[in-house]
Amino acid sequence: NPPTPPLRAHTLHSASRSQPTEGEGLAWREPGLVHDDQAAINILKQIHKEKHLAKVKALSESGGGLLDWQTYTNEETYNVALLAASAWMEAVDVVLGGAGPAMALARPPGHHATPDEAMGFCIFCNAAAAAKHALESGAERVAILDWDVHHGNGIQDCVAGDDRIRFLSLHQGDAYPDWDAQRANRGNTVNVPLPRGTTGKKFLVALEEALPFIDSDEWRPDLLIVAAGYDALVSDPVAQLSLQPESFADFSAVLKERFGKRLVFGLEGGYELEGMPKAVVRTLEPFVGKSPASADVAAEEEREVALSAGGK
Repeated sequence: NPPTPPLRAHTLHSASRSQPTEGEGLAWREPGLVHDDQAAINILKQIHKEKHLAKVKALSESGGGLLDWQTYTNEETYNVALLAASAWMEAVDVVLGGAGPAMALARPPGHHATPDEAMGFCIFCNAAAAAKHALESGAERVAILDWDVHHGNGIQDCVAGDDRIRFLSLHQGDAYPDWDAQRANRGNTVNVPLPRGTTGKKFLVALEEALPFIDSDEWRPDLLIVAAGYDALVSDPVAQLSLQPESFADFSAVLKERFGKRLVFGLEGGYELEGMPKAVVRTLEPFVGKSPASADVAAEEEREVALSAGGK
């Protein structure tokens, strides 16, 4: 099973640090419980059943174990998952305070966590928690976009019935969790299942066609939360879409045009440690410009395409 190692967060942190620094583009904050434990827990109680929160806490306090067949815990899982959810909430605070966009490079991911269970390496549903926090902080409407290769079933379930939130998911239609739910639209949800081999250009067309559901004259959100998974990369081993790192610059450019700085990005899936950092850098590029590292990434991508075309 694909792990969620600390190395991934460290690699993404290093790659993102290569972007322009504070005063030129990026301002960095170390993670911290800016909301005290109980405040974050109160938000999580709006989307998760108390028995789920209690189970995660008890299992962590006992040293860890399995929450399902692939979602494991250790003695730090409860506190770290709470910290991750809080980081997403802090990113919302940054955006609502006018200093957006913001990105939460936090583990563990969250978009598979349902109201009553953990699954798919996800403990708490960070995106849904961020949306609820935004509403409590003065936002009237919040949109969530999930571009992870897998359907955001947890987000869908956690925000179901709340007409202040709209959720849009673009994902590989036959990938995990492979439920009929990922093809069925609900009142506040639109799902766009995509076939294997979908390229960045085709993904972008689908995204632009679907965006009016979460941003139109009839329904305009105060901010957009992006559940930013990077396992749709062609280099990622867990699925079969064919996105390149530069695809994410195209996605962000479209979002920037629609939402300006009213954007929160939060890390979801992604298991390939070479392509994923490049994709994160590309995601940030429309907001901070190209850094020397971005130019290096572009040159390397061009070399890879040339080699591929030459059959080498």
